[in-house]
Amino acid sequence: MRIERPEGTAVATGVPAQYDLSPVDVKSDEQGNRDFVWLDVYLAYVPSSGVRLRDVLFDEQNSDPLTGAAVKMRVAGVEVFQRDHVEIRAQQVVGT
Repeated sequence: MRIERPEGTAVATGVPAQYDLSPVDVKSDEQGNRDFVWLDVYLAYVPSSGVRLRDVLFDEQNSDPLTGAAVKMRVAGVEVFQRDHVEIRAQQVVGT
């Protein structure tokens, strides 16, 4: 997993991660024309840079089937567990 700040600065790469589809349904944006899914992301350790709201996560191993680009997720919630691991609620806009 690669972590970038909203302005595009990469702050961590190669972070072991697992993500699962959240039990929340697929949603549409405010205009109702683009779907997104909620994902629960688990990082195996806490990067020294930390993880912040609005950071962007890129799955370096898998690609979005609609675009062929790396799966891209925006951090919407972060919880750090004793500097051991990180649990993140992230939003993936389908096709970005």
